[in-house]
Amino acid sequence: MKLNTALIHYPTSPGGVEYMVINMAKALSELGHNITIVSSKPMDRTLIENLYAITMEGVNNEVLPPPYHLRLVEILSAGRLVRLRRAAYVRYALEALRKLGEYDLIIDTQSNTLTSADISYIHYPAITPTYGEGLQYKIYNAIVKLYIGRFTGSPLLVLTNSTWTQEILRRVYKVKSVVLHPPIHTDLYADIAKIKEREKRVITISRLTPEKNLDFILEVARYQKDLVFTIAGATTKHSEAYVERLKKKAKLMGVENVEIVENPTRGEIKDLLARSTYYLHPKFPEHYGIAVMEAIAAGCIPIVYASGGLWTDVVSRISEDLGYRTLNDVILVIRKLKENVQEREKVRQKSFEIIRRLDYRHFKYRMNVIIQRVYEMKKCGRRH
Repeated sequence: MKLNTALIHYPTSPGGVEYMVINMAKALSELGHNITIVSSKPMDRTLIENLYAITMEGVNNEVLPPPYHLRLVEILSAGRLVRLRRAAYVRYALEALRKLGEYDLIIDTQSNTLTSADISYIHYPAITPTYGEGLQYKIYNAIVKLYIGRFTGSPLLVLTNSTWTQEILRRVYKVKSVVLHPPIHTDLYADIAKIKEREKRVITISRLTPEKNLDFILEVARYQKDLVFTIAGATTKHSEAYVERLKKKAKLMGVENVEIVENPTRGEIKDLLARSTYYLHPKFPEHYGIAVMEAIAAGCIPIVYASGGLWTDVVSRISEDLGYRTLNDVILVIRKLKENVQEREKVRQKSFEIIRRLDYRHFKYRMNVIIQRVYEMKKCGRRH
C-alpha cells in the first residue's frame, strides 16, 4: 500500500539528525510511498547532495514556517537553544499536520522526545543533556525539561540509533524502543576501501564546535609526532572563535603535526579517508557517529572512546582493543597497531564484515517492515 507520509524536519546545521531524516525519506520514497519532508525552511537539495552524496529525487519538500515567537527566539539566541527550538517546532508542526489530516503517518526525527507522532526517532533524549556546565546550562536544561514535559505524547513506535541509547530511553521514559541504526552507503567507498598502502595519518571528521572536544586530538598528537592528524569538518556561525582557539592551543603546546580543514567538500573528505590509516574519535560517548562509520567503510581503523552507541554496537564488535578511556590508552592502542601489520589487516577485514550489516540496503528493508507494521497498528488502534 502506498502511504502518504510526512517527516518533520527543523534544519539547524549538518549532522546526524539531518542525515537520518534524508535517508528515511529516500528509503520510503524508493519503496513506493508518497514522502514529504515538512521543514521550517526550504531544503537545499544541491547542498544535501554535496554533503551526503544522497539525492532527494522523489521526495517532496513542503515548507511550514515556524511561528513568530519561535523565529524571535532564534534571532535573540543567535542560533543557539537548538534543543528547545527543535522541540517547539515539532510541537507546532504536529498540531498543524493533524489539522490538515492529509497524512497516513507522521514521523518525528527532530524533537528527541516522545511526541504524538506515529513514529518518534530519538537520537538522544533531549531532557538528558550531554555537555555544558555552570548556572546558565542548568537553567537552560530545566527550561527544556519543563517545556518538553508539557507535550510528551505516546507514539505508536519509538525508534533509536543504538542499544546504548535504547537503555538510556528505558531509564528516562520507561519505554520500549526498537534500534534502527543510521545507514552507511558503503558503495560510495568501495573504490578506496581496499587501499592498503596509506599515509601515517590519523583523521577525525567532526563539526568544528566546542562540545565535540577536539582539544583531545591535540593532546594525542603531542605524543605521536610521527603521525599527521587531520581534523576536518563543517563550521557553524559559532565555529570561528573555537577554531582559532584550537590553533593557538596547538602552537602553545608545540604541536605542529595537526591540520584543520574547514568545510571540506565530499571529494576532499573521501581523499583524506583514502590516505588515512586511522580514524580517532574524540573523548566522549558518541550516540552513534556517522563519520566514524563512513571512515570504517573507507578502510580506516577506528579508535574510539569506550562508551556510547558507536562503541557498544560497532567498534567493540570489531575489536575491544580499539577502545580507550584515557590519553595513555590511545597512545598504547596506536603504538600496538603501528607495530603490527597483520593486526591492522585483521582489524580492517573484521571492520568490513561488521559494516556490511549496517548498509543502506539493510536499512531500507528494515524501514519497509517498520512502516507497514506501524500502519497496521494505527488501523487497529494499538500502541507499541
